[in-house]
Amino acid sequence: MPSIFSIDLTKKYVSQFRQQGMQALKLIPAFRNIDINRELSLSTLSWIYFNRDKFSLSTDQVSNLITRDIARSKFVVGSNIIFDSSLQRYPEKEALYSAARTIIGVVWKKLFAFEQIIKPRMCFPRQGVEHESASDPQVFGLIEYVMNSDDPVKWAEILAHELGHHYLTIVFATKSEATVNRYPWAKEDRSALRNMKRPLFGIYHAAFAEAAMLELGLRIHSNHSIEELIKQSSSRILDCYKNKYIKDLTTITKSGLLEFDKDIKLFMLGVRERIEV
Repeated sequence: MPSIFSIDLTKKYVSQFRQQGMQALKLIPAFRNIDINRELSLSTLSWIYFNRDKFSLSTDQVSNLITRDIARSKFVVGSNIIFDSSLQRYPEKEALYSAARTIIGVVWKKLFAFEQIIKPRMCFPRQGVEHESASDPQVFGLIEYVMNSDDPVKWAEILAHELGHHYLTIVFATKSEATVNRYPWAKEDRSALRNMKRPLFGIYHAAFAEAAMLELGLRIHSNHSIEELIKQSSSRILDCYKNKYIKDLTTITKSGLLEFDKDIKLFMLGVRERIEV
């Protein structure tokens, strides 16, 4: 079995990133006199780390951000504290997230364990975000989602999709620069998912996210402990993404990108084989 959503790789990345991030924070004047006696969320830490040279924060602003980060850790679905000073929470949406996570925990334990390590936060999209859901590697751990569905299977689908992007961020970060630069990521081709031309980097990300959603759907459909209504809902995932995935996988295969990572290659080929049966 290919090692997808590798727990060892994820823990190693998160540990190293936290060390690197905290070292960088100590060089920011506003942080020098503040005792950070708990771990910041990955999303807050990564935003500060990747934007540390782009802005100047006062000690009061830093203290306030840390206080909001601590309070925000008590719930998953709520306001984006990085760009919003409020601490809004949405209990009904939180229940849907919890139900989605339960489904994943039953059918795909490794993805569930990955989610537990990342501890993602979910919020409504910022203005200008065009898609149903989005993730930014520079705000690692934050998932933006329009949250317009009351179906926990839909929430599980979005979670598999966006955690797929998060996992690829880890894979790319832990490869050597020489390995990454061996492939034509900037070359453009047609994206079946977006129905537009995109860099191959985006199509590779899309294909892996599609594979993660399809894998989730396949696992739900074949699990004997899942109730029939949930299985019926999961059929929509297969209907929606099957043909798009095959086209996007063909695109990255002909460009040579499928050779970038052996485990990801085996996983994506395995998903295609099962949906084509």
